[in-house]
Amino acid sequence: MVSLGSSLLFEKVHAIIFDLDDTLVNSQTAWHKGFDEVIVDLWEQNAKISDFKSAEAIYEGPIRKGIENAQKLSSNSEWNDEYIDSAFKDFFGNYLGLTETSCINLVTRYKKAWPKHLALFADVRSVIEYCSDKIPLGLITNGLTQDQNLKLNIEVGGKKLRDYFDVCLISEEVGITKPNEEIFKIACSALKIEPNKIMFVGDNPYDDVEGANNAGMISVWLNRPANRFSGPAEAKYEIQSLEELLSVN
Repeated sequence: MVSLGSSLLFEKVHAIIFDLDDTLVNSQTAWHKGFDEVIVDLWEQNAKISDFKSAEAIYEGPIRKGIENAQKLSSNSEWNDEYIDSAFKDFFGNYLGLTETSCINLVTRYKKAWPKHLALFADVRSVIEYCSDKIPLGLITNGLTQDQNLKLNIEVGGKKLRDYFDVCLISEEVGITKPNEEIFKIACSALKIEPNKIMFVGDNPYDDVEGANNAGMISVWLNRPANRFSGPAEAKYEIQSLEELLSVN
């Protein structure tokens, strides 16, 4: 682990803004566990599901593809629960042959299941606590307000995660999604600090890195080992854990 007291970061950076999903909160694992929970009985009930090795393989294969296809067909850049509804209907209905009622039941159970598995990455608390004592922090996240608030209310050291940030922007509330540079500029203005003095840390090479670059910020690609984005990300810095952030110089 990088020594928290060894960083030269704060000599050049006056604020840090973070992404939320799969940067601070391990959302991907929560989605996988929630999905596994609701389909566990299907392994014995439906022969075609055995074409896949695991629940994760299904989620990252046909379910993910179904979500992406539904997003492409939509004119709305914001996340919509109808995307996951469509993906479930396509896989469980069209591929596995389940009834529409069964598909609706599965997706309803899934939406209730995944939030129970939300958790921060192990490196978040020490870094957030340390940085928040040094400089202002912000957060920008794409997603539905209801979903993102569940994550922002995760407890960290007796406080809610949101309490560590001087500004929190959720795309549904703002009406702008990353990578649109305007949502980054709104956050910078709220902090009253010039973009070139603010570091943005996120896992998505497009939404996070490209958006931050276009806004004139110092971009950091958090490329965790389990990152589903392959890049390349044209970031100022690339790190594999938040602890490495504090060794940036």
